[in-house]
Amino acid sequence: MYCRIYANHDFFQFVNSLIYSSKMLYYKMKYGGYSVKLDLNVNEQEFNDFVLNNEPANIMQSSYWAKVKEPDWKPHYLTFKEDDKIVASALLLERKAILGYSMFYCSRGFILDYNNETTLKEVIKLAKSYVKENNGFLLRFDPEIILYKKDCRTLEMIEDNTGVFEMISKYALNTGLNKDMDSTFQPRFQMAVNLKNGELKEKIKSKKRRLVNDNYLEARGFKMIDNTNEEGIKEFARLSKLTEEKQGVALRNEDYFMKMYHAFKDNDFIKVYMAQVNIDELIKYNETVKDSEIEIERLQAIKEKEGNIINTNAIICIYGTKMVQMFYGASDDKFSKYKAGYKLHYQAIEDAKEEGYDYFNLGGVPGTLDDGLFRFKAEYHPELFEYVGDFDIVNNKFIYYLFMKGLPLLKQIKRKIKR
Repeated sequence: MYCRIYANHDFFQFVNSLIYSSKMLYYKMKYGGYSVKLDLNVNEQEFNDFVLNNEPANIMQSSYWAKVKEPDWKPHYLTFKEDDKIVASALLLERKAILGYSMFYCSRGFILDYNNETTLKEVIKLAKSYVKENNGFLLRFDPEIILYKKDCRTLEMIEDNTGVFEMISKYALNTGLNKDMDSTFQPRFQMAVNLKNGELKEKIKSKKRRLVNDNYLEARGFKMIDNTNEEGIKEFARLSKLTEEKQGVALRNEDYFMKMYHAFKDNDFIKVYMAQVNIDELIKYNETVKDSEIEIERLQAIKEKEGNIINTNAIICIYGTKMVQMFYGASDDKFSKYKAGYKLHYQAIEDAKEEGYDYFNLGGVPGTLDDGLFRFKAEYHPELFEYVGDFDIVNNKFIYYLFMKGLPLLKQIKRKIKR
């Protein structure tokens, strides 16, 4: 009899239901003093619908992103309701840190109306308590809030949100308005093309417009393709490895890119763009160019080793909100002189404009605005987004101190190992 009871599926369901109900009652009693209520009982679809259809929306607050980060980061799905209506949400990613404590990261969250100070204050208090209950010493969040929006060429101010920044700073500790790309979890300075403002080709400097014309690269044997499949992901990983070796940095591996593909593909939220060259056609073009004998010999040697059709550049774009996010880019430096990357990015931007998106985010740049990455992205005349950066909500000051002192040292050690 004893064994039969414990083998009964209904009994297990009853026990699990009782545990969950007790937990929910505990949270209601603990957090009952707020007009905003914490609700952990939300299904994935309802959670994602809120995340992707409310401003500031960001794909990194969705369950799709949680699947990319698992198992290294454990997801927690929090919704916050007022009068039974969701007014805020938070995907918290938990990672074990030191001495048995965890850090929690709310990547590009929370999703809420940052003009409503009461909601912001109560959401932060509720999230802090939840993290503490789950042995978290820290909750870090970096909301999709632009501190300053500027024209990237003139640096003329387009939008100023210092008031929102100051309000958030009343309830959480800002880690600093740093200009380097390593001080924050996500780059604080990013460049995004406004797809609702003006003709796309007119945004590009006149000297570079020829590079995005179809006939320029077609004459050299290049074409732009959509390679969104597993083979495309493998090719992207190959190109990423070449980029890694060239720049002397450690990038993501094939397993990670494949996880991204499988997390986003069912909703058509991912696209892999590639520039592809026909070596025979490129050689034929070079035969019309003066003093190109050495280049032709070089191309023939590449063909013998790698074949006639070669992917030379690639980017991964993620969709799902009004702003397309270009997450990663990679290239084969052997073909850099032909500058196929200009057309590849332009093609992705042009497609996003035709499909009705508001912005195309080209990704991060150093805040010094003086390196090659900034100059390349500036060719598309994007707007410069300076985000508010990282905010910390601290539950254990001692562990937090150890973490903040140890993290820079850990980064230095990793850089030396990667070299």
